Amino acid sequence: MDRQGFYSLNSAANELSFISAPCEEIPGIENRGDWTNIPGTSWSSAHVAGMVALMLSANPFLNNVEIENILIDTVQDKGVFGRDIYYGWGLVDC
Repeated sequence: MDRQGFYSLNSAANELSFISAPCEEIPGIENRGDWTNIPGTSWSSAHVAGMVALMLSANPFLNNVEIENILIDTVQDKGVFGRDIYYGWGLVDC
């Protein structure tokens, strides 16, 4: 997703899309130590992993189905109502 919460051209759109996370203008540090904005879906996975880590820190006994259900229940729906090929269930929301 871009900064405005819309589908990004850096994203993949297909029937396997589960949830969405930011993938443009992600603040990061370059090799020289300078801050920059970095695009890419690899950075999106870090957002989702961080959210799952927060859930597991609150309840380390959550299983994968419970984690998926929490993710689905807490996203901000984007695009058409419900799941779609562009946003999955929606934008992650901690």
